Amino acid sequence: MKTNAYPNPVKLEELIPADMEKFRNKEKFENREAWRAAMQREIDVTNDGWQRLQEIDELAKKSGSILYRAIIIPRGDGAAAYQVVKVNKRTCVVKHLDLGDDAWHDPKFGEGGSFPIAVVKHFL
Repeated sequence: MKTNAYPNPVKLEELIPADMEKFRNKEKFENREAWRAAMQREIDVTNDGWQRLQEIDELAKKSGSILYRAIIIPRGDGAAAYQVVKVNKRTCVVKHLDLGDDAWHDPKFGEGGSFPIAVVKHFL
């Protein structure tokens, strides 16, 4: 029986509490304490996401695979984060990860999509 040595890709939807949409949409809060609590949860979710992404990337790197590898591109005051979620013969499917309040996008990868393996390897 063949087992998959890789953990599941980062799924931030599982980490984000339901009330985070209110914070991300910049809606008004009842009071300052509610806003601070939402902001702290955003920071915690972002930190957890980055940590999980780095752990998965390290496992994939050690195995010599590009599947589930992370592509981190410095951008502005943060970084654009992507993950390889599928590998075909000549292309890879790359997914943008919404890590952080600004969640930068890189002009080359945008929201993600299918890219030649050689391009993806260049950014690993």
